[in-house]
Amino acid sequence: MKKIEYVHSLSDTELAEIQKAIKTHVNPRARVRAIMIRLSHEKHSAPEIAKMLGCSRQTVLSQISRYEQEGILGLEDIPRSGAPAKADINYIEQLRKAVSIDPPDLGYYFGVWSVERLQKHLIKQTGIDLAPNYLNELMKRHGIVYRRPKHDLSDKQQPQEVDEKKELLEYYSNQVFVLWLPKYCPELNLIERFWEHMKQVVFDSYYWGDKPSLEQAAHEFFKEHNENPMSEFSISFRLSKNLS
Repeated sequence: MKKIEYVHSLSDTELAEIQKAIKTHVNPRARVRAIMIRLSHEKHSAPEIAKMLGCSRQTVLSQISRYEQEGILGLEDIPRSGAPAKADINYIEQLRKAVSIDPPDLGYYFGVWSVERLQKHLIKQTGIDLAPNYLNELMKRHGIVYRRPKHDLSDKQQPQEVDEKKELLEYYSNQVFVLWLPKYCPELNLIERFWEHMKQVVFDSYYWGDKPSLEQAAHEFFKEHNENPMSEFSISFRLSKNLS
């Protein structure tokens, strides 16, 4: 039997499914597999895809073959042999406990939980290894959400300088109106809006086939806005989205 080298020419529906998987699938391995299929659809060879993604040629060919047989379901992890692991009461308790604590307080280097990080942490605590997508569904079912990360920079502030700035604001209180940004409202932060705009223009509008092309697109974006820096800092830019 001849080995399949390229995925078949995807229909608009199939391409939309692949693109959705690339952007939103909860399993990072499935996202990588979707990228393989997308690149193969664009006629990149298996060795080229393997080099881009840091895997073997055989891995790419196996994924293409599996997608040809199973379609979009071929992106999912292959079920492990034996009975699937189940979450018991202790697992749920350990999960609730974990998301209520900042990762650094448990000795981790990162500051925010993800499904994959919780999965590895809970393996240590309970010995139960759940698939990330199942763990994600389990959290939804039990109403368990990540704890918001702390954004307290008080330890980096200079008390004397803070007091001086407060006195200055008080002195000019009849001339200056300070509008403090509420916490967790990136839509009110101009630089966050700018990054979102860049993402929409550079990343969401086109699928870049390689890293140099993506870097060049980002470079051109900054070059354009450096030449006309006020173009995107209008009132409409700042207030047009997520403020209704």
